[in-house]
Amino acid sequence: GLPVADDTEALLLFRTHPEDLPAVVEFRERLMEATTDEPLELELREKDSDKTFLVRSQPVFDENGRVYRVRGIIHDISDLRAPDRQRSLDRRLFEDAQRVALLGTWAWNTSTGECVWSTMLYELFGIESRTVMTYSDYLGFVHPEDREWVDRTWRQLAENGEPVVCEYRAVRPDGAVR
Repeated sequence: GLPVADDTEALLLFRTHPEDLPAVVEFRERLMEATTDEPLELELREKDSDKTFLVRSQPVFDENGRVYRVRGIIHDISDLRAPDRQRSLDRRLFEDAQRVALLGTWAWNTSTGECVWSTMLYELFGIESRTVMTYSDYLGFVHPEDREWVDRTWRQLAENGEPVVCEYRAVRPDGAVR
């Protein structure tokens, strides 16, 4: 939607999302320093809109091997990126809801014992975020008096898939019981 003019590059930069500007500068440098005519690609967002573009450019060399022209296309890929944006938004809203409700979520791979925890669950348990957790590690945080029946409850869920309610005490690394 831009007019073809001498200042087309400036107009494009003006319409580019500010967070994408460093990538645009680096993309331009790669084009101008190219030694082959291999096309380069860059994905960028438009400022003040939800539009996403794929820029595909190819350097053209003069008889001395210097880049004197760049040809390419800019393709609106907003519709292709919409599901990714929605998933990202959903994830952020889900994390916000967990934080407000002081709830955490987790998944347990019963074959390997590995667990994946939500950020909020790490906070609730007082553990550094992204610490690798196993089911055994998790059970170590369950209050000793609750541990046996909690383990039995989760194993029952894993075995038959029927929903359970499991409210128990946890002991944080600092000794606080929640």
